[in-house]
Amino acid sequence: MKRLLLSLALIFYLNANAQTTVIPDVNFEQILINLEYDDVLDGSVLTSNIIDVKELFIGGYNISDLRGIQDFKSLKKLYCNSNNLSSLDISHNDSLISLHCQYNRLTYLDISNNKLLVDLDCSHNLIKSVNVKENKDLDQTSFNEIETESKKSKKRKPTRTLFDNALFVDGMFGFSSATVSEVIGKHSYSVYNPPYTSGLFGLTTNPAFIVHVTDNIYGDVQRSFVTLNLKIGNKWYGGSRENWRLGFQATWLKLGALIPSNGGSFQGSISLANIGFTNMFKLSEVRGIEFNATFGYNLAMNSNVRYETLTQGVATSIEVKLRIKQFAVGLDYSNQFNAGYGINTISMSVGGNF
Repeated sequence: MKRLLLSLALIFYLNANAQTTVIPDVNFEQILINLEYDDVLDGSVLTSNIIDVKELFIGGYNISDLRGIQDFKSLKKLYCNSNNLSSLDISHNDSLISLHCQYNRLTYLDISNNKLLVDLDCSHNLIKSVNVKENKDLDQTSFNEIETESKKSKKRKPTRTLFDNALFVDGMFGFSSATVSEVIGKHSYSVYNPPYTSGLFGLTTNPAFIVHVTDNIYGDVQRSFVTLNLKIGNKWYGGSRENWRLGFQATWLKLGALIPSNGGSFQGSISLANIGFTNMFKLSEVRGIEFNATFGYNLAMNSNVRYETLTQGVATSIEVKLRIKQFAVGLDYSNQFNAGYGINTISMSVGGNF
């Protein structure tokens, strides 16, 4: 009887130790052979050889199928990145602490049974979201290019780019030179009006009198101004080039104040619906050089013009800007031509896109 029991125990022990795990992927099994967990390329490995393995680094070996990983019961670290995996079942690896499976073709990943998981990188796959509600210790900063279920209620705003269509607002400070018409002197003269005699009775009805007249003498004077401007508009970029794009710019409103610095009178201007083009040259992801040119309608107000206080004309503008994210600083040259008189302005601009 004792011999029979010993024989049965021996058979059970041998069967237990002879249990195998199916490894259908040839590349996966070859790695296990290289790591001396297996010795024959026959599609299986002794389970007893892998059950106590704690770390497995098998990235970049062209593995397409990781079936058999479920019997690595003691596995704490699994790095299977840069392979051809389209699925990954780690539901039986509940000791996992670190999983790196980036750069594969995974469309779905279930980590609900891996409650000890702290480190996960599953970026650069086809995964759109991962449920991490059961993974309280997981460092979510290790996620890239996917969305976790816990983040869905706190979606980040899309990252702005240099080529985004945007509303822009610029404040500008500069200096102008202008030729303006001003009073440069006075001209006085007298007009004699003879008496008026009625022909009916020969009577003088209006006596003679003299009128003294003073007229203003106007002339063109070169003046300098300090200028303040506010500009509001939109820009739209086209194409798909990586480092340069051409676009359309519309300046809806530009308000200007010209404050005299060497005598003269205050000037004001309003430019409406100036249109033109914009060019953006990308220097980095957040920096670029922008060239703009616009042309359009202009109204100018001079408190001491010869004929009228409000004149119509045209305005042109050329500017170059250094853009950092949505903010920009630059230089602007503009010309306003109204009623035969021109104003040339050079300004420094500071503004942003919204």
